[in-house]
Amino acid sequence: GSQYLTSSKLLDSSRRHVTYGGQPETWIVKRLGQRFTIMHEHLEEYLFTAEDKFLNGDHKVYTWIPGKILPNGFWDIRKKTGQIVSIVDTTYSQCLSTDRAFGWISTREKPNCADTNLEWILTEVMCSQERFAVEEYITIE
Repeated sequence: GSQYLTSSKLLDSSRRHVTYGGQPETWIVKRLGQRFTIMHEHLEEYLFTAEDKFLNGDHKVYTWIPGKILPNGFWDIRKKTGQIVSIVDTTYSQCLSTDRAFGWISTREKPNCADTNLEWILTEVMCSQERFAVEEYITIE
């Protein structure tokens, strides 16, 4: 079945891990100029790319519990084909990955996000704001 971007357990009092699972959670995707913010609807926490890296250079991704937008909480959403998009952080220019490192979502450096593990589908859900569940793209042969 489909996999969805989901919040996970607390890392500390300011940050929460992000992973993916089988039950969709709603994220609010909002355009601010040329960039976007991505906020968990229920928790009201913004998705951001941390300075922290895994050994392979991928940046860790969390939600920010205090609720304000951080400078590294902006994203570029780039249309690929059909409904498929890449989500790129604007601080490190890395692609949001569906590949989990130790169970957690991270970003990865890859020109043009050219990898199926860097592809997402934004699904509009019923509500009055721009709210989307983010679904991992799964290749069906």
